[in-house]
Amino acid sequence: MKKLFLLLALIAFSVPANAAETYKFDPNHTNINWSANHFGFSTPSGKFAESEGALILDELNPNNSKVEITIKTTSIITGLPEFDNHLKGANFLNVAKFPTAKFVSTQVISQGTNMAKVSGNLTLLGITKPVVLDARLNKLALNPFSQRKTAGFSAKIIINRSEFGMNFGTPGVSDEVKINIEAEAILSTTDNDGSNQVKLSQSNKQDANAWKIVQEGSKIDFKATQDSSEIPGTFKKFEGNIIFNPDKLSASKITMTVDTSSVAVSFADSIEILKNATWLATTQFPKAIFTTNMITRISDTTYVASGTLTIKGKATPISINFSFPEYSETMGKATATGSFTIKRSDFNIGDRDIKKANGVREDVVINFTIKAQK
Repeated sequence: MKKLFLLLALIAFSVPANAAETYKFDPNHTNINWSANHFGFSTPSGKFAESEGALILDELNPNNSKVEITIKTTSIITGLPEFDNHLKGANFLNVAKFPTAKFVSTQVISQGTNMAKVSGNLTLLGITKPVVLDARLNKLALNPFSQRKTAGFSAKIIINRSEFGMNFGTPGVSDEVKINIEAEAILSTTDNDGSNQVKLSQSNKQDANAWKIVQEGSKIDFKATQDSSEIPGTFKKFEGNIIFNPDKLSASKITMTVDTSSVAVSFADSIEILKNATWLATTQFPKAIFTTNMITRISDTTYVASGTLTIKGKATPISINFSFPEYSETMGKATATGSFTIKRSDFNIGDRDIKKANGVREDVVINFTIKAQK
């Protein structure tokens, strides 16, 4: 029976979710590598050894994240000094006139588990063009050596150098240049971080009219089935950032987070087991998240919230029906209720084989009541 409750707890939301935070790229662990074909004979490669920049990472809503990085083109290295000088010359990077290149993001679109499309503007040789990077968040955790929160990324992009006025040698020397980035960024401890702080403060102001959850009367429960028995559970701690107006649905957005260590089940001695790394791993995944990307009305009091649910690092799009048994903008009071079903194997929870999963079935029902006020 204890194993059953462990599996039930894992069905709970379990992904780290903090507010937007500023990270600075670690120059010792940031590598920007490039390669280009040479007349079909070989693919020379090199890297830019020096760069600097910052990342605003919003774990609650990854699509609000931003990144900016400046690359010193004078730092290009191939291992061949004469070739380096050739690439630094007027035919290629022209570093005497353009000593840096820069990328500034304009949009981040989540693509599922730890993946994203990062659109932005790349400036090279004084020419700015829109580009899109394929990015992956490798790890977000405390670095065991520095003891500071660190985000590790991989990204790749292919650019046409001719678009930036670099035409020398084409087509023999390929127009396409492949760029691969491996980067680590460290959580900034500075409170006066210039423009980044301005952007964050503006983001906070947008939430000034958010509904505040009233804990008394609010609840998030889950229900699973083992063999033919229905097994309940609940979470005692959760919070939300709720911007909702039925007359302005396009501007409405909801983010809900759950403290996974607040899970409550019938057997008290199972709680510590639930928190360990094998099961709920609350140290690594202390929070859970559901974030909307669209809210639509299906009747006078019923709506559908479409968004992303992430469990154990796996983000999956879902839709949640909810209704308002109570809603008054004038009185500043609202109560929302809803229910939705997930399949535990969609989030790599337990074994797909129901026998190996101790008889716990695939479907798990989550019910909620959220009371809020302004």
